[in-house]
Amino acid sequence: MGSSAAREPWLRADTFEEFKQAAERAYLLAKLKEHDWNVSETARTLRMPRSNLYKKIERYHLAREA
Repeated sequence: MGSSAAREPWLRADTFEEFKQAAERAYLLAKLKEHDWNVSETARTLRMPRSNLYKKIERYHLAREA
């Protein structure tokens, strides 16, 4: 399967800020996949404004796998 660091990128973080960003990115990606990339549904589930979720998708360069 691969190393823990490959599966859990936050383990490679040098700072707490890097850890938070890596964890947030992984969490959002998992939730988007869970909702088949339906941003409205994902935002509603996370109790987050849809515009904020779009900003985070852009910030973390999240994209649906081809």
